Amino acid sequence: MPNLGHTMESGRVVAWLVPVGGTVARGDLLAVVESDKVSIEVEAPAAGTLIAQMVPLHAEIAVGAAIAYLGTPGETLPEAPTTAAAAAPPADPGSRAAPSPEVVAAPGAAASRRVLASPLARRIAAQRGIDLRGLSGTGPDGLVVRADVERAVPMPARWRTVPLSPARRRIAERMTRAWREIPMVPLQRTVDVTALGAARGALSWTAVIARAAALALVAHPRLNAVLIGDEIRENVDVDLSIAVALPDDLAVPVIRAAQTKRANAIAGELAALVAAARAGRLPGDAQADGSFTLSNLGAAGVDGFQPIVNPPQVAILGIGRVRPAGDRLETSLTLVFDHRTLDGAAAARGLADIADLLASPDRILA
Repeated sequence: MPNLGHTMESGRVVAWLVPVGGTVARGDLLAVVESDKVSIEVEAPAAGTLIAQMVPLHAEIAVGAAIAYLGTPGETLPEAPTTAAAAAPPADPGSRAAPSPEVVAAPGAAASRRVLASPLARRIAAQRGIDLRGLSGTGPDGLVVRADVERAVPMPARWRTVPLSPARRRIAERMTRAWREIPMVPLQRTVDVTALGAARGALSWTAVIARAAALALVAHPRLNAVLIGDEIRENVDVDLSIAVALPDDLAVPVIRAAQTKRANAIAGELAALVAAARAGRLPGDAQADGSFTLSNLGAAGVDGFQPIVNPPQVAILGIGRVRPAGDRLETSLTLVFDHRTLDGAAAARGLADIADLLASPDRILA
């Protein structure tokens, strides 16, 4: 079970992408693993045959515990098979008991060809319980794509029922818990970005605002922090989480040490991370351990909004659209912070420094 963040103690296998007895090459996708924050596809570390699945689906598995074994057909396990699950999900009292899924061993001569499918198609199929082996792919070389999976789902005449995906369910749980437990305070400010608009060239607004936030946060470490238990951990670097909308999900890749990077470097790194996220190939560690989050809904035409703090972080910046105001350009910033970790005046000074930098393009673009 991989470690996907500094607060992660356990995770869950939510889908197996290769059956027991299936062969894989190094880098092939084995399983979908989920923490409270992210969902990632685990790649095979070497070529071989999947000789055992060690854990049941959706059980809590300790970080570092074995979830499967790769080997050669007929190979025995290196130790007595045991499950690393802390506890399997409780059974439905009204259902019949099912055989234990703790270890599934490979049959002697079993070997199945892996279905060629896109990562997004695999994720949707796993969420909806669809066997990819029964689908005909319409993509290149018979690749099963999202449309092929969705055609296999019966559609009611009047509506379509879309169950919450495992990742979306975890997001819902985390956001509900954050809203209930964190005393969040929003601070709003309208910023004149006329000069920055003329100077930024082809750089995106997200990139230049990220650069301004990173520079400002160096002087405001209490905003660039996480709250874990009774400890506030102020980050030395500004590891900037950027919220990225996906078709059915949300990714939050991290720009590491953003305060050391120029605006064009941030723009290039962010573009690569967004492309990987939208292709379903963003590594889990690329989303772990951010210290402050930016969420920009300006491109969607939103003037301003109040985002929800993403724990254990203590602050998030919401960015509205850049809009004309007479002969000027302006945008709305909303800084939401956890009142347990700092007071309004301190947070207001951090927001003021971000606004001042946005009004000084030479400092951002230098």
